[in-house]
Amino acid sequence: MRELAPLLLAAFAAAFAPSAQAGDKVPAYEDQLIDGGTLAPDDTDDGVGTYESSGLPKAWRIEAVKTVVESGGKSTTEDGVLASFYAATGNYGSLTVDGALRTSGDVVASLWQRDMPFDNGWRASNGLGIVSSSNIDLVRRQFRFFLPSTPIAGASTEWMGPGGWNLAGSAGEPGFFTGLRVPRFNGLGGSLLTGGAQSQVAPGLNAGIQVTSATRLANFVGTPVGDASARSVFAGASYLGPGGFYGQANVVTTQFDGEGARTGAWVDGFNRLGPVAFNYGAFYLPPRLAWANQPITSSIAGGYFRASRQSGRWGIDGGIDIVTPVQTEGTTTFFATGSARYQYSPRTSFGGGANVRVGAAEAYSGFGYLDQRTVLGITRSRLDLFHSNFSQDAQLTLDQSWRTPLPVSINTAVSWLSTNDRVQRADRFGFYVYGGGNVSARVAFDGGVRWLSPGLQESNGTLYANVGATWNIGRGFALAAYAYDTRYDITQQLAVLSPITIAGMQPITQRDRGFFLTLRYEGRSGRPVAPLGGMPGQGFGRIAGVVYLDQNDDGFFQPGETGAQGVTLLLDGRFVARTDASGRYEFSEVAAGKHTVEIVPDNLPLPYAPRHSGRIEVEVPVRSTVSLDLGATARR
Repeated sequence: MRELAPLLLAAFAAAFAPSAQAGDKVPAYEDQLIDGGTLAPDDTDDGVGTYESSGLPKAWRIEAVKTVVESGGKSTTEDGVLASFYAATGNYGSLTVDGALRTSGDVVASLWQRDMPFDNGWRASNGLGIVSSSNIDLVRRQFRFFLPSTPIAGASTEWMGPGGWNLAGSAGEPGFFTGLRVPRFNGLGGSLLTGGAQSQVAPGLNAGIQVTSATRLANFVGTPVGDASARSVFAGASYLGPGGFYGQANVVTTQFDGEGARTGAWVDGFNRLGPVAFNYGAFYLPPRLAWANQPITSSIAGGYFRASRQSGRWGIDGGIDIVTPVQTEGTTTFFATGSARYQYSPRTSFGGGANVRVGAAEAYSGFGYLDQRTVLGITRSRLDLFHSNFSQDAQLTLDQSWRTPLPVSINTAVSWLSTNDRVQRADRFGFYVYGGGNVSARVAFDGGVRWLSPGLQESNGTLYANVGATWNIGRGFALAAYAYDTRYDITQQLAVLSPITIAGMQPITQRDRGFFLTLRYEGRSGRPVAPLGGMPGQGFGRIAGVVYLDQNDDGFFQPGETGAQGVTLLLDGRFVARTDASGRYEFSEVAAGKHTVEIVPDNLPLPYAPRHSGRIEVEVPVRSTVSLDLGATARR
């Protein structure tokens, strides 16, 4: 619409301008100069300096970081350097080198070659150094249960070919990452080998198998054991049928040293009937089921059903779960969830929902909200209710996103929380303020404060504050600083989120504060390149957002929820971005059209895993930004 505005104005002016009469002398064209041409040339530095267009496309980023964090009375200081280099090589795909160096001397480095073309439609991606174990696509494409990849010091390869062929393998010493911003790889000893293959065996039907073997590990399924081994085998098949039906059957067998094999299985399905989409499945997961040395969901059996409907005004979804323990004590749990949203008018929408759990730890929760767009901005009024055998709670929140001139943003919220532990009752009041913007062409800032008064079990209440600033120094250099301070006794969860997790009071760190400082140098060079995932000259847009730890599992990035830093994201399985200290990421210049964004879960803190397997499809419009916040939920 903005592109059409000048044309419409010109047409309007032409239609109503006096027409030239015959014989009128039309004045000669003359350039019109601002201030008579006396303006000084604009020599403002654009932040990247002179662009070097010769050679193949390249990009680089070097960051010197300092981190100081105090949590639970323990102070940690971490200094180091992060570096990343990308180069297109023409017929050999793209090369990416990533490295991290701590002042203590610890080094983490990886070399990735992606999408190298071969004859007959084959393409390969290979990694060397500290990489992730490789899984076939059927292992990665999971709706309900998560089969993790493992960080290894070794090598990884994946081949994609015609006929749906997918070959994957890796070998190395398994380990895990520690560190705040500069990762450190901690090896577990022993070795990890993976190998798998899948192919299209019939139209729409894919089948595959993968073997993962962990040998002589010092740490096993989260427990130090000294020396142990295990093997896991995955077999799966998927079918994509008429009407968008998709079904996948999965079987995992695990065998530990000196123990018999144990086998679990699950099936997932998806289909659409008109505007209604359905997800459903069943599962049987015996105790101590594992993916080699990695623990996975076990000791439960049951099924689930989900349905959702989206239309121009309505959004409705709901589902049921039935979970029963396998070879362990416990009772069968029934869990139901549902929510709805209605767009009453361009300015007004409302909705609500409820969750109910019957069986183990019976409880229910509900919520309702009203969104209203006014001259002041967007106002949301929300009521949350929670009931269990231990407490009855209600919270009323008024959230205001203020209408401000760009690029400034201000959000405020006030809340009232009533808690009752069946012995006594207390009221808690809170407020939240968040804002940010550019104070100049080169300096931007944001910050927020959240406060909640004491309650039944809290002596000091909750106080959270954060502030951040970025200075674009120029010539590719930028300086960023971020600090936060949190003081609280306990957190209140006002939702029944799953058939397993027990909601209610959750003890947390009483004092948590930190400071992050980053000096960054980045740039790019090379001939004008095609947008990510497109062809030269193709229109492009942008994808940006936050990877966050979805503590209440509502699918939205809420105030007080934490961004996940250092997480790798893949665009179309090929292009890489990483989250910063606040969990933010960006893919710039993405070809217009459909794309997939996928979270690589290796750097997510345990026990968090990506929602919906971490793979999301998005449609990128030309000259627009797609805001895509991706949540990670705690495995249950």
